[in-house]
Amino acid sequence: MSFFLCLFQPANVFIVGHEGPLMIKIGDFGLCKLTQCQSQTPNPSNNAGVAGTYPYAAPEMLTVKDYKEEVDIYSLGIIYLELLVKIKTTQELVHIVKMVLKGDLPEELQGDEWVTQVGLLRRMLQKGAEDRSSATELLRSLFMSQPCSDEKVAFLERVIARKDAKIKKYRQKVQNAQEPVLQKLNLYKKKMLNEETSRDSTKDFQRALKRKSKEKKKVRSRHSSGQTAQAAPLRM
Repeated sequence: MSFFLCLFQPANVFIVGHEGPLMIKIGDFGLCKLTQCQSQTPNPSNNAGVAGTYPYAAPEMLTVKDYKEEVDIYSLGIIYLELLVKIKTTQELVHIVKMVLKGDLPEELQGDEWVTQVGLLRRMLQKGAEDRSSATELLRSLFMSQPCSDEKVAFLERVIARKDAKIKKYRQKVQNAQEPVLQKLNLYKKKMLNEETSRDSTKDFQRALKRKSKEKKKVRSRHSSGQTAQAAPLRM
């Protein structure tokens, strides 16, 4: 069964695998629809309207026309653009998207080392849905493209090294932030354990005192009975 999301944005993309290999998963399928070839009773009117989140919505969604799975390719292109270009605000993202749709490129992508990435980006961000590449075509172009030059490999290695350093730094920050909390938690556990042990010791001490008190009462009772017997007068 194949379907498209209609709402594809970074908030729906999850990176999992904190301790093992990293995996990318997609969530939030509340607005997903079956593709036309899978739907038994296609109804174009069910797809009409803006279901996505601007600026991740494809042009055909904003013009309230019937749309299909190509809208997800467009949204993926926007996410890919955010990975390539440093974007701080939604307004800046909208400006750069308009620039790309007009055929222009941000300054960061105007280099020979970005030819492959820009080519993929243009194939995903076509205004016409029929002009966009399918997911299969994108995957095929990624795995069958020409091998990278040594300069590109070195550049990508530097990028990966910087990303790994940032990840390591953030993990260390998280660990440093967790340590005081864990220390307080351990101290609290020890305190509770000591209090519980102290309560048990107090109960044992109280029980011992009660036993001693009972023993003293018994001794006094026997002693008192013996004295009474000695003091009793003899009857003639």
